[in-house]
Amino acid sequence: IEIAKGEDEKLWLVIHSGSRGFGKIIAEYYMKKACEMKFDKKACEKDFNKKHKKLLEHNKEAFEKSKQKFLAKAKDDFIKANLEGHNGFDINSELGRDYIADMLCAMDFALKNRRAMIDEIKKALKSMLDKMPNEIAFINKCHNFAEFESGGNVLHRKGATSSKLGEYGVIPGNMRDGSF
Repeated sequence: IEIAKGEDEKLWLVIHSGSRGFGKIIAEYYMKKACEMKFDKKACEKDFNKKHKKLLEHNKEAFEKSKQKFLAKAKDDFIKANLEGHNGFDINSELGRDYIADMLCAMDFALKNRRAMIDEIKKALKSMLDKMPNEIAFINKCHNFAEFESGGNVLHRKGATSSKLGEYGVIPGNMRDGSF
């Protein structure tokens, strides 16, 4: 939470808070799901079967247990190695629709979170605010989300907000310099 004075001499309340980790959990879950889709289980299974023929001949139960353990570890290793890659899924698929619904839920939660914080700050500063001109603007700028554009395109805003000509925005700064 930052209270800043702009070049226009107006006071600005800047809240750089989002979904309180909720959105990150959602993003990581779907990143993992997208990565899992690229895991080639059949190739790993084929490799395991080839390397462990003798175990299959002598102890089918141990072979199956070992194979399941091997496949689970191979999948985990694959995800760890590829999680930050360019993995995706069709937004019209069930997984895609679920992601969009969950992302929008986190964005709604984040907005409600910021509004609740604003309400508490306004209560705490009521006597000061009563003495000031009653000009209030609410600028809600999100980052780290997918934005749906005309033409069916999806723009992923990773740490960036829209900055179109004439559009209000907030650039969070740091503790020393403040925001812009």
